[in-house]
Amino acid sequence: DGMQSSNGLRNDDYRQYRAYCTRRLSRLRHNKAVQKDLVHSATHVAGEKMRKNTYCPREFPSYVGHENVLLAILVESERAWAHGNELKSLLVSGEKDNSSHGQIRHRALRKFRRAKALARRL
Repeated sequence: DGMQSSNGLRNDDYRQYRAYCTRRLSRLRHNKAVQKDLVHSATHVAGEKMRKNTYCPREFPSYVGHENVLLAILVESERAWAHGNELKSLLVSGEKDNSSHGQIRHRALRKFRRAKALARRL
Protein backbone atom coordinates (compact mmCIF):
# COMPACT_ATOMS: atom_id res chain seq x y z
CA ASP A 1 0.00 0.00 0.00
CA GLY A 2 2.85 2.39 0.77
CA MET A 3 4.45 1.54 -2.54
CA GLN A 4 1.24 2.42 -4.35
CA SER A 5 0.43 5.67 -2.60
CA SER A 6 3.95 7.06 -2.85
CA ASN A 7 4.22 6.33 -6.57
CA GLY A 8 1.15 7.86 -8.12
CA LEU A 9 -1.95 5.99 -6.99
CA ARG A 10 -2.82 8.57 -4.34
CA ASN A 11 -3.69 10.88 -7.26
CA ASP A 12 -4.98 8.12 -9.58
CA ASP A 13 -1.90 8.53 -11.77
CA TYR A 14 -1.75 5.00 -13.18
CA ARG A 15 0.88 5.91 -15.77
CA GLN A 16 3.34 6.94 -13.06
CA TYR A 17 2.62 3.78 -11.06
CA ARG A 18 3.07 1.59 -14.14
CA ALA A 19 6.42 3.27 -14.84
CA TYR A 20 7.44 2.64 -11.23
CA CYS A 21 6.46 -1.05 -11.54
CA THR A 22 8.49 -1.35 -14.75
CA ARG A 23 11.59 0.07 -13.05
CA ARG A 24 11.07 -2.13 -9.99
CA LEU A 25 10.64 -5.20 -12.17
CA SER A 26 13.88 -4.44 -13.95
CA ARG A 27 15.70 -4.18 -10.61
CA LEU A 28 14.20 -7.47 -9.41
CA ARG A 29 15.15 -9.31 -12.61
CA HIS A 30 18.77 -8.13 -12.61
CA ASN A 31 19.67 -9.95 -9.42
CA LYS A 32 22.18 -12.66 -10.39
CA ALA A 33 20.50 -15.24 -8.15
CA VAL A 34 17.21 -15.09 -10.05
CA GLN A 35 18.17 -14.38 -13.65
CA LYS A 36 17.80 -18.00 -14.74
CA ASP A 37 14.23 -18.06 -13.38
CA LEU A 38 13.03 -14.64 -14.52
CA VAL A 39 14.88 -13.45 -17.62
CA HIS A 40 13.45 -14.57 -20.95
CA SER A 41 16.73 -14.67 -22.83
CA ALA A 42 18.50 -17.64 -24.39
CA THR A 43 21.80 -16.57 -22.84
CA HIS A 44 20.50 -17.68 -19.44
CA VAL A 45 19.08 -21.02 -20.60
CA ALA A 46 21.46 -23.91 -20.05
CA GLY A 47 22.16 -25.98 -23.14
CA GLU A 48 20.34 -23.73 -25.59
CA LYS A 49 22.08 -22.87 -28.85
CA MET A 50 20.18 -19.81 -29.99
CA ARG A 51 20.84 -16.24 -30.92
CA LYS A 52 21.74 -13.95 -28.08
CA ASN A 53 18.43 -12.13 -27.65
CA THR A 54 15.97 -14.89 -28.52
CA TYR A 55 12.86 -15.00 -26.36
CA CYS A 56 12.48 -18.23 -24.38
CA PRO A 57 9.17 -18.68 -22.54
CA ARG A 58 9.56 -19.57 -18.87
CA GLU A 59 7.55 -21.94 -16.74
CA PHE A 60 6.89 -21.07 -13.12
CA PRO A 61 9.69 -22.68 -11.10
CA SER A 62 8.63 -25.59 -8.90
CA TYR A 63 11.08 -24.48 -6.22
CA VAL A 64 11.34 -20.79 -5.40
CA GLY A 65 14.88 -20.23 -4.24
CA HIS A 66 14.75 -16.46 -3.89
CA GLU A 67 12.11 -13.98 -2.79
CA ASN A 68 12.59 -11.88 -5.93
CA VAL A 69 10.89 -14.59 -8.02
CA LEU A 70 7.61 -14.08 -6.15
CA LEU A 71 8.04 -10.31 -5.94
CA ALA A 72 8.59 -10.12 -9.70
CA ILE A 73 5.31 -11.92 -10.38
CA LEU A 74 3.50 -9.64 -7.94
CA VAL A 75 4.96 -6.47 -9.46
CA GLU A 76 4.24 -7.72 -12.99
CA SER A 77 0.62 -8.28 -11.99
CA GLU A 78 0.45 -4.78 -10.48
CA ARG A 79 1.91 -3.32 -13.65
CA ALA A 80 -0.69 -5.03 -15.85
CA TRP A 81 -3.45 -3.85 -13.48
CA ALA A 82 -2.15 -0.28 -13.60
CA HIS A 83 -1.96 -0.37 -17.39
CA GLY A 84 -5.55 -1.60 -17.57
CA ASN A 85 -6.70 1.19 -15.26
CA GLU A 86 -4.75 3.74 -17.30
CA LEU A 87 -6.53 2.61 -20.46
CA LYS A 88 -9.87 2.61 -18.62
CA SER A 89 -9.31 6.21 -17.51
CA LEU A 90 -8.55 7.10 -21.16
CA LEU A 91 -11.96 5.72 -22.10
CA VAL A 92 -13.73 7.70 -19.41
CA SER A 93 -11.96 10.96 -20.20
CA GLY A 94 -12.47 10.56 -23.95
CA GLU A 95 -8.80 11.01 -24.88
CA LYS A 96 -7.77 8.69 -27.68
CA ASP A 97 -4.45 8.30 -29.47
CA ASN A 98 -5.62 7.20 -32.94
CA SER A 99 -7.43 4.20 -31.45
CA SER A 100 -11.12 3.47 -31.45
CA HIS A 101 -13.19 3.05 -28.31
CA GLY A 102 -13.44 -0.71 -28.90
CA GLN A 103 -9.69 -1.15 -29.38
CA ILE A 104 -8.86 0.63 -26.14
CA ARG A 105 -11.52 -1.33 -24.27
CA HIS A 106 -10.18 -4.61 -25.67
CA ARG A 107 -6.61 -3.69 -24.66
CA ALA A 108 -7.75 -2.76 -21.15
CA LEU A 109 -9.63 -6.04 -20.72
CA ARG A 110 -6.60 -7.96 -21.98
CA LYS A 111 -4.41 -6.25 -19.37
CA PHE A 112 -6.90 -7.05 -16.61
CA ARG A 113 -6.98 -10.71 -17.69
CA ARG A 114 -3.18 -10.80 -17.62
CA ALA A 115 -3.13 -9.29 -14.12
CA LYS A 116 -5.63 -11.89 -12.96
CA ALA A 117 -3.63 -14.76 -14.47
CA LEU A 118 -0.40 -13.53 -12.88
CA ALA A 119 -2.09 -13.13 -9.51
CA ARG A 120 -3.34 -16.71 -9.71
CA ARG A 121 0.23 -17.95 -10.18
CA LEU A 122 1.04 -16.73 -6.69
